[in-house]
Amino acid sequence: MTTATVNYLRPGMHSVNPYLVSSQGDETAEFIKSALSGEELLRMKAPNGSIMHCELRVGDSVIELAQGGGPYPPGAMALHVYVKDADAVYAKALAAGGESLYPMTDMPYGDREGGVKDTSGNYWFFATHQGPSHVPEGLRDVTPGVLAKDASGLIDFVKRAYGAEESQLVRSPDGTVVHCKLKIGDSVIEISEAHGQWAPMVANIHLYVPDTDAPYEKALAGGGTSQSAPSNTLYGDRAAGIVDAWGNQWWIATYKGVGRDSRSS
Repeated sequence: MTTATVNYLRPGMHSVNPYLVSSQGDETAEFIKSALSGEELLRMKAPNGSIMHCELRVGDSVIELAQGGGPYPPGAMALHVYVKDADAVYAKALAAGGESLYPMTDMPYGDREGGVKDTSGNYWFFATHQGPSHVPEGLRDVTPGVLAKDASGLIDFVKRAYGAEESQLVRSPDGTVVHCKLKIGDSVIEISEAHGQWAPMVANIHLYVPDTDAPYEKALAGGGTSQSAPSNTLYGDRAAGIVDAWGNQWWIATYKGVGRDSRSS
């Protein structure tokens, strides 16, 4: 008798998946559909009718979404979204109720880009790369970003806890992190130092790894606080939760296959 090998990524997911905990779940879902032609894959409702969990596909990525409340208060995060026509998506985002952060601009790093804030306060940076593909090599259509005080410290934490590899690091003359790309598995997280207009903004990340327990322990050793200890779930993940010292929430998971129970192994 043989046992089939289960990929540690849940089907359809990547190593890094942004999870929006929104103050206005239904409005945020409709914004993603209207501005980005997001395809709703799953919606689970709480007893009061709000979104308990929702998954929307945007390009090659999945954005997860829940209505914030109780132990999971709403927040706002930043997402870098590559599309074939950023001008058109920027216009759709404004028509869907978004507020311009800055107009569409040709950037020196080869992107045509504009920023929009949705009604829940999330920042959306829409871009089209000026090259062979509308997405720069190494990135996905949707990449979560973090604006942090002491970005250098956060970068070190993500490297130690989750085995991230630095694929790009740009610093100002005084050493401040202007922009950093950290690769985890098949995906990237972007980190920049918060300053001026760009105040600190935390992220909720659903992170798939080969072994949930090891990075959970490393994250605790690196100053993280446990949100939930590793356990097996009925939806097939061995899952755990960590809040880092910057306030980011990491939902660490290894896909084990559907049918697992909640007992630890």
